[in-house]
Amino acid sequence: MRYLLALALISVVGCGEGFTPSPNVSDLLDGGIDSRSIDTLTPDTTLTPDSGGAGGSGGAGGAAGSAADAGTADAQVVPTCEGSCQDAEEKIFIQLLNDYRTSLGIAPVTLCTSISRAAQAHSDDMLAHDYFSHTGLDGSTPETRECDAGYTLACAPLRTYAGENLTEGPTAADAFMMWKNSPPHDELMKKSVLTVIGLGRAVGGDFGAYWTADFGGDRDSSCD
Repeated sequence: MRYLLALALISVVGCGEGFTPSPNVSDLLDGGIDSRSIDTLTPDTTLTPDSGGAGGSGGAGGAAGSAADAGTADAQVVPTCEGSCQDAEEKIFIQLLNDYRTSLGIAPVTLCTSISRAAQAHSDDMLAHDYFSHTGLDGSTPETRECDAGYTLACAPLRTYAGENLTEGPTAADAFMMWKNSPPHDELMKKSVLTVIGLGRAVGGDFGAYWTADFGGDRDSSCD
């Protein structure tokens, strides 16, 4: 299985906090993650001091391997859920994640319709074009995809906390355990400042399904 982390803990407008330079990717790598699979994110993707170990897989400030380097051969997309609704496995994942957060004294996340549209579209695109990256073939990033899907808090200048986990695997349990057993992905799932989630699963590929979990810092009207 493959998995990637994109972490963008961006200062909330009005808090008076400046950006913190991202550490070098060599300082972020965790032993279970291959540096060749880490993508460069946009310059405004940063790690703030409270992000702790969440930068472990180097989603921010990484190098090597763009989406364009991956193959673009079309594959048959098997829609799991029309639009932004959640299929059975996605619902199981949300329950697993919230049970986990609750057990740690962290408030559960709530589902955001617009972010789910962005996550589903990205999973579908990776399956259709046989690539695996936080950067879309059109150059999109987690933040721009969320913004384009209508989540205004991901749009400049109203950018709030955000993050993205990617993995491949057929079931919710596969995705959850893959991220839970990877320290940087686990830290992202446990971030108390991330309060909303969008989830997209596209069935197919070598490992059964592409999973995209996009997180946001707060709800806006597009979440309902």
